[in-house]
Amino acid sequence: MRGYAAMAATTPDFFLHSGDTIYADGPIEARLAEPDGTSWRNLVTEEVSKVAETLKEYRGRHRYNMMDQNVRAMYAHVPVIAPWDDHETVNNGYPGEVLDDPRYTVRDVHTLAVRGRRAWQEYMPPLRARANTSTSAMWISQATARSSPSGSSTPTERCNRPGR
Repeated sequence: MRGYAAMAATTPDFFLHSGDTIYADGPIEARLAEPDGTSWRNLVTEEVSKVAETLKEYRGRHRYNMMDQNVRAMYAHVPVIAPWDDHETVNNGYPGEVLDDPRYTVRDVHTLAVRGRRAWQEYMPPLRARANTSTSAMWISQATARSSPSGSSTPTERCNRPGR
C-alpha cells in the first residue's frame, strides 16, 4: 500500500488510524473488472476470501495487511493509535444483533465481535508497547491529569524521538 510509504516518509511522531484497520465483512476477490474494461488483480489468501467468522479468519485479515512491506515498515517505526470499530467485526453491527446475511454461518454479532476484537488486540498492541525502545520514549496521556499536592495539574505526556 503505497500510501503507507508516503506517510512514513514524512517521519510522523505517530499515526492516528481513523478505523477500519481491516474489512472483516468484505471478501477480497482475486480479480475485479473495472468500468473501463481493465482488471484489478488481488493476492487472495484463504482467510480473506470470505467474510471473517472464526478467530483464525479475523487474524488472517490482519496478517493480510501485514503482508505489505510498506505497512510493516511504517508500523515498525511509527506508533499507531487505532480505534476498534465496525468493520473489524461486521459493518454497523450492534450488541444483540443476529445477522440476516447469507454469507455468514455464525450470525450472532456478539460472538463475531469477541473474535474480531481479540484479533484486533493482537495486531494493534498498545502504543506504549511499540514506542518504548532504547532510542525513544513515549508517555501516554492519562484520561485525567495527575494532581500535585498544590492542586495544580502536572502534564503526563512527553515525546522524545531522535531528530525531533
